[in-house]
Amino acid sequence: MPSRGPYMDQWLRTLDTENSKRIASKIACLGIAFHALSYYEEDCGHNAEVKIDLEEDSITILDFQECCNDSIEAFRRSFGKIIGAPYYDCQIGCSSDIASTGEKYSSITQHITRLFLSAYRSVLTQLAITGYEYFLIVGWNGEIAYGRGGETRIHLPLIPGVAMAHTHPSPFCYPSGHDLRSSADFFSSGGLVEVIVSSNCAAVIRLTRPLSEDDYWKLIELSEKAKKSRDYENYLSVLNEVPKLSSIAFEVF
Repeated sequence: MPSRGPYMDQWLRTLDTENSKRIASKIACLGIAFHALSYYEEDCGHNAEVKIDLEEDSITILDFQECCNDSIEAFRRSFGKIIGAPYYDCQIGCSSDIASTGEKYSSITQHITRLFLSAYRSVLTQLAITGYEYFLIVGWNGEIAYGRGGETRIHLPLIPGVAMAHTHPSPFCYPSGHDLRSSADFFSSGGLVEVIVSSNCAAVIRLTRPLSEDDYWKLIELSEKAKKSRDYENYLSVLNEVPKLSSIAFEVF
């Protein structure tokens, strides 16, 4: 089946609409909120939450003890260097208002997942039936990058991003050993959500809190075991270990 043509170009054009780009900027803001909260809690030493206003592109750290404004300024200065890329211009502030409620890490990546699937799952599903693998990345700058791989394998580009997806030409959306390794590398470089879309389903691997070193190495170990799986039952037993990791969730939609 051809990978391009008027029909497929029509689907790809949906990725370049203003609505698609606006959702990408919201995903970038959510990703920045995840890391701002992580940096703040580690640098300040306080437990905190984060309130996110995606209409105003604003992030407010909620610290019910006392705001560490120096930690916020340090995050602003260093985050671009940490991820190795320019990032979307979200306003970042702090509040000690006890009447406010915020989010923690898992709810942020759940929000990213919902937005990502609502905006891009349809086009990725259509791309999945072409017989080629495609990738789509939402970058930290709120822009989208996408492209085509081969008929059986895609080499995902090392583009810093919040969320990354690729398609499986088969109806099977579960991650391969190579996909698990890709997730480990993506998370270790700051990424938060990885998605695999087939014609039948979408598999999501996401962080539920900042990636632990133990979970990184465990994911690498599981990727090697998956590559060596002798049969489908053995492969599933390996995959069932992923949700047991303390900072990673695995879900199928």
